[in-house]
Amino acid sequence: MKHGVLDIIAATAAAAFLAAAACVTSLAAAPTDYSYLSETFRFRLPWLESRVDDRGRSLSEVRDCGDHYEVTGVSFFTHIKYKADDVAAQAYPGGKLNISGKAYTVESVSEDRSELLLVRKDGYGEASYIRLKQVEPGKNKTGYYIAAQEASAAGSFDSSELYATGSAFVRKDCLVFPAGSTGLTESGQASEPGEKVPMTVPEGQTMVTAEEYLTRNRTDYDPEGQFRYGFNAREGLITLRGSFTMDENGYITSIVEKE
Repeated sequence: MKHGVLDIIAATAAAAFLAAAACVTSLAAAPTDYSYLSETFRFRLPWLESRVDDRGRSLSEVRDCGDHYEVTGVSFFTHIKYKADDVAAQAYPGGKLNISGKAYTVESVSEDRSELLLVRKDGYGEASYIRLKQVEPGKNKTGYYIAAQEASAAGSFDSSELYATGSAFVRKDCLVFPAGSTGLTESGQASEPGEKVPMTVPEGQTMVTAEEYLTRNRTDYDPEGQFRYGFNAREGLITLRGSFTMDENGYITSIVEKE
């Protein structure tokens, strides 16, 4: 049975479960062609997280599909986007922008207006900063801005929104990196199908393949406790939480854990 990544992700949980009943057994039978991947996943810094029950226990399960895994019970998030015209109208020092229901002041603007640094101070004078970054999704598509948390001493700011729920398809040779790693997954998708951007890992940390991450107990390959998620043999649970990239066929090829 041939999967469509967007169909499964965008469907309800029940529909996703039915669509995912059979595994794709070969990369030749890809979930979807790269050209049909939503701009949401290519430009809005996507990340995923295992869904949990009322007790906070992961609902994700792993199915071995030959050269990749299907991980069920996953929520997909993207960064909130803001209309370019709304941002441009306030793109000057002192400009005012409403971000997630809170008022921010523009502190600085890059020369090409592709980045804005916003500041908000609470009643105690503590400041939180947000950086807005311009996204140009391509020919004949309207540009917009996305927000990324810069620093906060005045409470947390969530720059993401739930996009959909469903299954994730993860190649067995997908590389999984601990939180703090930088590179392709931290900066968005490759600009062209198959483009390779090297990853860097903090000194003293490592990386593992999805085959280890999803099937071996975390303490077996990570005695130093660098990874926070993956397979917990004692509880029999799989948990995922991290940013990711897809290849030209729609399979997840790298994951960087989120704090």
